[in-house]
Amino acid sequence: LTESIVANSDINSAKVSQLMPFTNPKDFAIVSANVDILSVYNMYKRSMKDGNYLQSILITENGNANSPLVGLFTPSDLPKLVEMLDLN
Repeated sequence: LTESIVANSDINSAKVSQLMPFTNPKDFAIVSANVDILSVYNMYKRSMKDGNYLQSILITENGNANSPLVGLFTPSDLPKLVEMLDLN
C-alpha cells in the first residue's frame, strides 16, 4: 500500500484521503460524546471476542462521521476504562 502511494505520487504531496479506501471499517467505530463508558468497554470486549480487534473508537459530538471529532479511545486506554468501571 505505502509503496504504491510512493510510486504513484510525490510522498510530499500525498494525502491521508488516499489511504481511506484501504481502511477496514471493522478496525474503528464512531460513537457520540454522550455514550457511556461501559458501552465503550463492551465494544472493545465484543470486538476481541469476534476477532475484529478495534484499533480505535472515534468520539464525535453526535456519533456521525461528519460531526466534529471530540475524542479518541485506543486499546491502550482499556486499563483506564477497566479502572473507571472497577471491573478488577
